[in-house]
Amino acid sequence: MSEDTQMTVAKTILAQLGGNRFVQMTSAKDFSGGPDCLMFRLPAASTKHRANAMRIYLDPTDSYRLELVKVTRAKGPEVVDKREMIYAEQLQSIFTDMTGLYTRL
Repeated sequence: MSEDTQMTVAKTILAQLGGNRFVQMTSAKDFSGGPDCLMFRLPAASTKHRANAMRIYLDPTDSYRLELVKVTRAKGPEVVDKREMIYAEQLQSIFTDMTGLYTRL
C-alpha cells in the first residue's frame, strides 16, 4: 500500500475536523497518520486534563474512536479520556467537549 493511500483516512479525518481552520484554532501540530488513524499534538496548557495529544481511529463500523492522551517522559503515553462510536458529524463537538478547544469561531 502506498504512503498516499495510507494517508487517505488521516486526511479525511482532518478535513472532517475542519482542515486548516482546525489547525489554526487549536494550534495542533506534528500530524501523523496510518491506514486507519490520525494523530497530532496539542498545546497541553490549554486542554482539559493537561493532555497533549489526540489519536483518532476509524473503526470497522465506520465510526471513530477518539483518545485524548497525556504523554510524559516518566510515564509515556496515558489515555486520559476515550470516546467510541463517534460519527463524522460529531467529531468537532466531541473534540471540543474532550479538550475544551474550539474548532471554529
